[in-house]
Amino acid sequence: MSFLVFGSILGIIWCFVHLAFKNDEIKTRLESYGISYSIGYVGWYTHRFNPTFIWLGTRFPNFFSAWFTTGVLCGFFTIIGSVVLLLYNLKSIIWSPTGEAPLTPVIPGVNLPAHQFGYYFAALLISGVFHEFGHAIATVTARGRVNGFGIFLMVAYPGAFVDMADNMLESMPKFQQLKIYCAGAWHNIVLSITCLAIMFTVPYLLIPFYYRVDGIVVASVSSESVLHDTLAPLSVITSLNDCPIHDINSWQECFVEMFSEDYIKRRYCIPHDLLANADSEQRMEDPYSFCFRDELKSDRKYCTNIKTVLQNSEICGDPNCSSNSRCMIPILQQDEFLIKINLDDASFLTFIGHPGQIWYSVDATELYPRAIIKWLVPSWLPMAIDKMLHYIFSFSSALAILNMAPVFYLDGSHATIGFLAWLIPSMLTERRKRLSDIIFSATALLLSINIVLRLAQLAGIKF
Repeated sequence: MSFLVFGSILGIIWCFVHLAFKNDEIKTRLESYGISYSIGYVGWYTHRFNPTFIWLGTRFPNFFSAWFTTGVLCGFFTIIGSVVLLLYNLKSIIWSPTGEAPLTPVIPGVNLPAHQFGYYFAALLISGVFHEFGHAIATVTARGRVNGFGIFLMVAYPGAFVDMADNMLESMPKFQQLKIYCAGAWHNIVLSITCLAIMFTVPYLLIPFYYRVDGIVVASVSSESVLHDTLAPLSVITSLNDCPIHDINSWQECFVEMFSEDYIKRRYCIPHDLLANADSEQRMEDPYSFCFRDELKSDRKYCTNIKTVLQNSEICGDPNCSSNSRCMIPILQQDEFLIKINLDDASFLTFIGHPGQIWYSVDATELYPRAIIKWLVPSWLPMAIDKMLHYIFSFSSALAILNMAPVFYLDGSHATIGFLAWLIPSMLTERRKRLSDIIFSATALLLSINIVLRLAQLAGIKF
């Protein structure tokens, strides 16, 4: 699903929401449940969680006092780490050979496949709720008041918020303020660590139902992919071209390897007898007809069956091909790759296109259902658990780091002011404000440059 198609569907959904709230009866009913609406925004506000926040904050005061004190320490290093990460991210965008960077905007229809939108939505919502629960419990622990809690959807971005009493924080001691400011990011860090721990234990917990294979198991293939009808679920992929696959990590490494200069310039030693029977033009009615050109005579095309070529040819090396074959260059469009997908039954599939199409359309896992219960347990379950944990880990970590960046209006800005006041109490208020404004402006500029350049990369602009 392209970004344009996704945007169109999203626009239609919001039109229906808008029309629903135009109806006074529906609007009154929804508002009675705490649901509010404005253009591009739907929110739900409730007081139902207040007793839970109060119970937790007052029932275990010593534990949460130590808990959020640890959060302050973590928050201090997260502020510094966020700036360091933004600088490293900028360096990776500009100078990395592959242009890969640790922080990347997630845009549905661009670098988020449509069939993974559910993971995206759930992970963002869980990360946001956990973040705000941290602020709420820290507020109650500091003897503050929480008015209510809410969740919202802003265009395609889900989130959460906590409604605190006005001007409450200003009357608290500086360290108590820091506990509240740092609590959200601290909870996100704890959530990320928890997800990471579960990721490592899930394969062992599923041992009664699944076993590991040497390769990766295809859990599902997107219905929009050209591989949907040829790559069946439960197929085991053992290599991509000559890159062996043993697990998810090597599966990822093979995709990275495809963008190396050696792979992009790959040529094939094709036997003379295949070339002798080749056509000079591609047969459009034959899905396996594919053309090569002679390395020395670039104006001559040789079109033949690609599967036969891949079965009977080798990669041109140094020295070049043997006397009974010739070094040929595949004729590909820009950003196209010739990829041989090898399966564990010695068969293989051919794919011509960008590797990202495979990466985003094929859901893979390392676990295969045991034969005795093969038809009782879904093949996609380990993949779904692993992918959900990865999304929560990624979004929760990003929310912790970016929200603690010393930028205007983020938690990091309030925490930075709090740290300056707490650590350097002798500094004049006016001077402290001037220093913090310089820090916030510089970091905001750094963050903006990162976002703009990364979006430009996603649009195909190279640096």
